[in-house]
Amino acid sequence: VRKQVLAGVICIAAFAGALVFATRAGIYWLDLIDHFVPLFSLFIIGAMELVCVAWWWPADQFLSRLAFYRGVKTLSGGIILKYLWKYITLGLLIALIFATFILEIVDPYGKFPAWATAIGWIVSFVPTLLIVWFLIFPKGNPPHKRARRKLRRQIQRMKHKVKKTEDGDRIEIEMQEIPNCNE
Repeated sequence: VRKQVLAGVICIAAFAGALVFATRAGIYWLDLIDHFVPLFSLFIIGAMELVCVAWWWPADQFLSRLAFYRGVKTLSGGIILKYLWKYITLGLLIALIFATFILEIVDPYGKFPAWATAIGWIVSFVPTLLIVWFLIFPKGNPPHKRARRKLRRQIQRMKHKVKKTEDGDRIEIEMQEIPNCNE
């Protein structure tokens, strides 16, 4: 798909979606969307970020890079931060998600009809589910390409030293790994 066509389709879809806010009922739609989207999407995306930083990309590696960028050997309180990210903060976010969900079922927001509340839920969860989907299954980035890219990065971290022998026929390649900031 050409970039111009894709950009045009996205602009037309965004324009059509925004027209509902320009009607007489636009303030009600804005109120509904403004209630549901930040309520759940931010909690869920925050929990996904914590999972990515603390579990998928190990927290120890993240803390060592953070210490490297700050110019210190180690971060004070790094172990505490690691366990806060891994367990306490993630647990609190999950508890907030469930508590807010239950509260929303017990005491629905405003005096909106059921179909409008359903639209609020859909508008809140569809983008979040798409983010989760593309996080798990990155489009255009199948596993064999990811493995090739990872291997390419590892090779780039290697420092090559090429030596020619006396006879000029053989080339010896001596590889030394460039120290990583984690070590």
